[in-house]
Amino acid sequence: MRRVKFKSFTLVELMVVVTVILILTTFVSLSLVNSKKKARDEKRVIDASNIAVALDQYALDNQRKYPLPSSCLPSGAGAEVKFCIGTIDSVKQMLANYLSPFPQDPLGGADYGYDYVVTSDGQRSAVIVKKIEAEKSLCNVNLSTQALPDVIKGYVDKNPVTSPQKCLYYVAR
Repeated sequence: MRRVKFKSFTLVELMVVVTVILILTTFVSLSLVNSKKKARDEKRVIDASNIAVALDQYALDNQRKYPLPSSCLPSGAGAEVKFCIGTIDSVKQMLANYLSPFPQDPLGGADYGYDYVVTSDGQRSAVIVKKIEAEKSLCNVNLSTQALPDVIKGYVDKNPVTSPQKCLYYVAR
């Protein structure tokens, strides 16, 4: 009687192949998570630009003055108010005719992830993206090295940026 000898993989070979597949899967999933963060950040930047355009349209219809936030927090030295700072939600109703539907944060929730700053005379404004999830590639200002426009400086003086990147993204007008 003749014994039939089957060729097969050893247990060690199978374990090596499974380990390699697991390592590759880990790398792919990590890069996918970072890609999702970058995509959400890019959506926030685009939404901030769209909100800034709606603010410009509002200003054109209202004697070239940007809306003052309903919950205006004064910023500046002394009794003189130089800047008004509020969330974008504070001007959402005023922009309803210019931007519909109003942008939502990609993660959802009540917080849109944007702040709004306007000079007290209504001449200059900025939309600031509060949430930057990925690395600072989308930030357009590094707070430790760059000079800031007055409207952004007023915001940063009142709301110090505590992110490790020390940067933020803004659309100033």
